[in-house]
Amino acid sequence: MLTTHDSPAGTWNAGIQNLDREVFAMSERIPAGRLDRVTVESLIHPGRTRSVDAAKYSAVRDAIMQVLPAKSPGFTRDEARDAVFPLLPVGLFPGGAKAGWYFKVAQLDLEAKGVIAREPVSPLRVHRVAG
Repeated sequence: MLTTHDSPAGTWNAGIQNLDREVFAMSERIPAGRLDRVTVESLIHPGRTRSVDAAKYSAVRDAIMQVLPAKSPGFTRDEARDAVFPLLPVGLFPGGAKAGWYFKVAQLDLEAKGVIAREPVSPLRVHRVAG
C-alpha cells in the first residue's frame, strides 16, 4: 500500500496516484480503446493506408482546400504551408507541433484521391482539381 509521508518517495507515489486518476478519468471519456481516427492513402505508396487522428487531419485538409487555387500553376509546398498553418486551430497544434507532418499526410492523401493535382514542374506545385 502506498502512503504519502514527507519523504521524496512518498511525494512521488502521491504524484503517480494522481496521474493514474487523471488517466482513468480520461479513459472514461474516450470510447473503448479508440480515438477518432481516419484512414488516409498515399500517392507515394499506392494501396497502403494509415490511420491518423481525424480532428487533426480534417483541420489540415480543410485548410488546404480553402487556400489552394482551383487551377494551374497552383502553390509550391512552401506557399501552401505558409497559407495553411495560420488557419490551424492552436488547440490541435500547440506551437505548431505536428502541423508539418499532418500537412504532408493530407497533401499525399488528397493527391491519391484525385482531389488535388501536382504540376510537372520544379519546385513541385499543387492545385485543386475542378469538379
